[in-house]
Amino acid sequence: MPQYRLTKRFSEDCKIPVTSLPETVVSAIDDWAVDTFTIGKNQIAMATHARTLCTLLIPYSLAGSAAKALDLFPRLFAQFLLICGYSHLEAEQAYIHLSEQPAQYCKTFDKSILGVMSDFKRCAKSYIEGVPFADVDWGEVVSYLNEIPVNLKKQGFCTPRELLDSFLKKPQLLH
Repeated sequence: MPQYRLTKRFSEDCKIPVTSLPETVVSAIDDWAVDTFTIGKNQIAMATHARTLCTLLIPYSLAGSAAKALDLFPRLFAQFLLICGYSHLEAEQAYIHLSEQPAQYCKTFDKSILGVMSDFKRCAKSYIEGVPFADVDWGEVVSYLNEIPVNLKKQGFCTPRELLDSFLKKPQLLH
């Protein structure tokens, strides 16, 4: 079951009440932190995987609203897997898993992931600086963010893309 750890700001945008703390997840692709940020007058949802820090961006204008941004998320994650070289079958399995099971919405309590997300927000803003919002290639921005090295104490510096690859290469994680 997909679990979305919503920040207070994003849950208010979506009008989704969150009261519970995160639960232990069964599938490797289930645990995501979701926040929002603005560029000019435009709002963007940011979803970051709790273990790999893989990050996706979903402009509210593309989705139609904050609540609908989460509806687009499974398809965008499947597309991202294809871009990363995963098979169509693996991408489709991820899409089915995230879209056909009821989602659980809970509080974000892990401050370290929020710190990484804040860093990624600053990077995204600087990456598209000077580009009209309507002309931003969000796929390119997502690819850029997932190639930024992050410092993980146990593993040293690595990118979210490298973490995703090592994490999903383990047997049975997409099932």
